[in-house]
Amino acid sequence: MRRPAALLVLALAATVKSQTHLGWLPQSVAVALERSRTAPTQPASPPGQGTGQAEPENQDQIRILRADSVTRTGTRIKLSGSVQAQFKGYDLFATEIEGDTESNLFVLKGGARLIGPDAALEGETIEINFDTESFRVTQGSAELRPKLLGGRTQDDIYLRGSQAYGTEREVFTIDGDFTTCDRKDPHFHVLGSSIVVRPEKRVILRGVELTVLNHRILKLPYLSIPIDRRNERYTPEVGQSRDEGYYVKTRWGVPVAGPNAADAYLDYFTKLGTGLGGRYQYDSERSAGFLRVYGLTGDQRSLEGTAQHAQVFGPNDLTIDLNYQRQNYLNAPENTYLTTRAQMNFPQGRNNTRLAFHRSTNDGASFSSLQQTLGLTDVRSLGGSIRTNLDIRWATSESKFESTSNVKREQVDVRFRGQQELRAGSLELEYQRSIPVGETVNFFSASDRTPVLAFRTSAQKLMGPKAAGRTPFQLDLSIGEFMNPSNKQRVTRSFLDFSTLQPDRMQRRWGLSWSTRYRQGFYSDDTAQYSILTGAALRYSFDTTHQFNLRYNRLQSRGFTPLSIDRVGESNFLSGDLSVRAARDLTLGLQSSYDFTQEDRPNVSPWQLVGARTEWRPSENFELRSVASYDPQRQIWSNLRFDLRWQSDEAFVSLGARYDGFRQQWGAVNAYFEGLKFGRLRATGVVNFNGYLKKIEAQQYLLTYDLHCAELVMQVIDNRVGFRPGREIYVFLRLKAIPYQPDFGVGRRGQPIGTGTGSGF
Repeated sequence: MRRPAALLVLALAATVKSQTHLGWLPQSVAVALERSRTAPTQPASPPGQGTGQAEPENQDQIRILRADSVTRTGTRIKLSGSVQAQFKGYDLFATEIEGDTESNLFVLKGGARLIGPDAALEGETIEINFDTESFRVTQGSAELRPKLLGGRTQDDIYLRGSQAYGTEREVFTIDGDFTTCDRKDPHFHVLGSSIVVRPEKRVILRGVELTVLNHRILKLPYLSIPIDRRNERYTPEVGQSRDEGYYVKTRWGVPVAGPNAADAYLDYFTKLGTGLGGRYQYDSERSAGFLRVYGLTGDQRSLEGTAQHAQVFGPNDLTIDLNYQRQNYLNAPENTYLTTRAQMNFPQGRNNTRLAFHRSTNDGASFSSLQQTLGLTDVRSLGGSIRTNLDIRWATSESKFESTSNVKREQVDVRFRGQQELRAGSLELEYQRSIPVGETVNFFSASDRTPVLAFRTSAQKLMGPKAAGRTPFQLDLSIGEFMNPSNKQRVTRSFLDFSTLQPDRMQRRWGLSWSTRYRQGFYSDDTAQYSILTGAALRYSFDTTHQFNLRYNRLQSRGFTPLSIDRVGESNFLSGDLSVRAARDLTLGLQSSYDFTQEDRPNVSPWQLVGARTEWRPSENFELRSVASYDPQRQIWSNLRFDLRWQSDEAFVSLGARYDGFRQQWGAVNAYFEGLKFGRLRATGVVNFNGYLKKIEAQQYLLTYDLHCAELVMQVIDNRVGFRPGREIYVFLRLKAIPYQPDFGVGRRGQPIGTGTGSGF
């Protein structure tokens, strides 16, 4: 019953914010300095008979396309008659237009219209201040098309209002009238005596009346609707799950003063009892945030609270997040969690300093834990060629148990990186160390670098782009102190890394590319190691999309290194793939590889998995693909997958199936269909079948019955396995212009549910 009002809110919000194409988007406190404006539009219609004046191309000056009389006094201008003009990329029409190009204040009177590329705002009078981004419209109307809402609507929107005024942060509408029905006598329309729109945040309506077929069916004194949390609905939710039993969840708007908003939650669960809670959201020029509290009053008396706050102090900003959970029946029914995060940013042009705090506690019946971090991050640019990044963190970890001894660990992590760009390359200084604090037992850090100095260059830096195109290479030289994890001693490493790459220019049917990389390390414990990586690729193209590729790669190393970061294995393999067009609508592919290092191993085949694929596409509307994997070791086709796709102008069908060659059974069969129509009924669904368990794991259906300007929707979500299995059924009436995003094709943890059949290739 709240859907029509929600649609009215969104439509009015779009009208006063973006449909007039003033580009006045709402600000969030965390990005208070960011702005975005719409691009200037082109003239809505060809110029009529002008006044003979020169037309300025500068959009900060008014461009007169048609006017019976023009009067200029300094920066002020008055146009009379049948007026058509442009200013700042917008088209203006009226019987009379008065404005000031210095203050950017304009008044349109008599059949006033402000036109963007996809909408027309009309009114008896339109007042616009382009500098303060404020406006006022009297006796206005608008016809808005779906493109204005990013394609999220299906029908045009028709609006009227006796008066609308406001700024980018808040818009007020008096006696608004709204419908999406294009008939002269519409099936429905919604009235609101007072509507407050906070673009992309919330809409508050007072004196709401819904009229259907000339009968008033709903009247509410107050309704508050969020438009920034689309996953939350104001329609009741009815369903069933294993943990909650059968349930009904409801959400209600609560009147509050000022620009703030509040919701109340009232739920009932057959297994958990009654759920009560609320959400309070506040917003001002320099701060914003919310507080949410929810609890269960049944046998499982759980309580959870969430709070977020953002504050701006001049150019600096502060954010605070709190999360409290006690006896959460989903993940920790016997524990109490408290997580606190805070961050303060101090931007200074290209530089930035950030202070961070994080604390997390977990208290259970027989143990408790504490994780806490204090951090300082500083990023600076010095003289244009020097960049530094400093990160210091003080971390505390503590665990207490009833039956064993307590464990506590404190350490300070210091990371610094400085880089200077030179004409011949770049210099980099890196320092990284973990320092124990207090009595920390068995402390050891294997990632210390105290410090490392590196020089990096390339052929382009040393010889210029022309010579680098003929002999491209990259050279890294470094020397530094590292920690040896085997004996916990520090080791000085001198290192050289030289690589070159000759790419395939893709200009002929035949193509060849090759690469080499030489890495050499010398260590202070009298050890040394080098490694050589070589690679080559040969290509032959039959056409732009079908070709034959042969690749060879070999990695070999000699010597010894005490540092795990330098240890490499050995590889020596040849791989190839072939893609050919066997017929006009049939493509065949084959790929495999040969591992030379497996030739001396008994009972092991050097041939790797062989993959074969087919793609049959007899028309643009139909496609059948298959992928098969052959295991040379077991000499069996291990996996076979089929994918079928069919689509028409409105419908789409997809089928995916996987056959397990080892078990000789179908592992998964999944189907998806969308937009199947049966008269006015449109059906969408997805079904996932597990062949190993011989059962359906998930099935979801969305049935929509067309009522011209509205839709009757039934949604069934049935997840039978996994996290919180259960079934949910939604039935509601929605207007087509609602920016509606159903919870369809998504599992309990947000994972997509479709025609994928899992791994196995």
